[in-house]
Amino acid sequence: YSAPSDTAAAFNSPFSFEKVDKVGTGIGHAVSLVVDRLGDRHVLHEGPGSADLRHSRWNGSAWTTRVIDSEGGTNPTAAAGPGGRLDVAYHIPGGIFRVRRSIDGGATWPAPLTRGPIALGNKAAASPDPAGNLFVAAVLNSAGTVDLFRMAGTTSSVPVFSGAANQHPAHNDGLAIDAGRDIFVLITSAEGILRLAKSTDTGSSWTLTQVAAGAGSGASLAVGGDGRIHVAYTDGGPGPLKRAVSGDGGASFTAETVDPALVEDNEIALDGSGNPHIAYVTAGSGPEPSDLKYARYDGVRWSTQTVDSAGALIFPSLALDAAGDVHIAYAAGGGLDELRAARWSGAGLAAPMGGNNRGTVQAPAGFAAASVGSSSVTWSWADNSANELGFRIYGSLVSTGPYALIAGTSTI
Repeated sequence: YSAPSDTAAAFNSPFSFEKVDKVGTGIGHAVSLVVDRLGDRHVLHEGPGSADLRHSRWNGSAWTTRVIDSEGGTNPTAAAGPGGRLDVAYHIPGGIFRVRRSIDGGATWPAPLTRGPIALGNKAAASPDPAGNLFVAAVLNSAGTVDLFRMAGTTSSVPVFSGAANQHPAHNDGLAIDAGRDIFVLITSAEGILRLAKSTDTGSSWTLTQVAAGAGSGASLAVGGDGRIHVAYTDGGPGPLKRAVSGDGGASFTAETVDPALVEDNEIALDGSGNPHIAYVTAGSGPEPSDLKYARYDGVRWSTQTVDSAGALIFPSLALDAAGDVHIAYAAGGGLDELRAARWSGAGLAAPMGGNNRGTVQAPAGFAAASVGSSSVTWSWADNSANELGFRIYGSLVSTGPYALIAGTSTI
């Protein structure tokens, strides 16, 4: 035998923990975390017993929480959009579906858009486009078909997509919009077939591609700036955690196992390099508690670690901020009596533009030109991000190109 090795130091998790809210049994049921373009964290979640909808916000030193709908808040899904928009879709008792849109980062919440009553109350999926329009995918009818509708301001258009019956959008983030405004909706059938619906014409027509067969309901979607589509899902429910990726716009997918353990809920997000990160919960059995875990892909291989193992942990929601830090919000405790946030400060990840990590919607918008004289022009646009290096302007004599660089800001 060799000489004994040195005593191994205890493993130090890079995550620190914060209590977001704790008022009664059932707090935090169905959690949705987003990071806005300024790097502020927002959690939309149910109050005790789904009695209300709550908005918790990190103010730089502590979490503040307030009720934004006292009539209910079942299965909220939040989205952060350009110009300080913060949106949330949810249900209230009686089968009523609601959407609230804040234009000032959650400081005020105008009256909600209401639809219903409806027969089904599955969790919706929501994502803004670069112009600030909100797209919401949800089951809003008794036939069980997936409807996708678009909101401009505080009004909604007619549904732009209606899928086959007995399907629903993925329970977690199942909707993304890329830089070219292509729309992607992740839907699951009653038989567990996971499909991706894609539209390149703002919802007028759709193509369907099978991602996996026998998938569990906990699936999530993210689209990178490079056009690659990432789907996290469980092989069965619960089952091993897998990641499927498409490099051809969603025409085909290649799957790999991230964690062979039995996994239930998960959520995926991308960093600024387009690498995926997944927060997920292992399936507990009897008195065995579930664990909150985190998986990271560095471009070559996956690494996984346990974040929290202090009890019954469910509903993880994941986001990366403009500093490249990792954030996970989740419910903890056998009675779901505490909403927690885990934070990895100094993670050193490439930051997603504007803190967004599900679709490239924080690009500049409202580009306009104005003549100043016979030989000069002023360009203007809306800056929807907080961590850009600068901006570049390309021009062409014809709309089909080729385009050449004609101006750039001094910071790039």
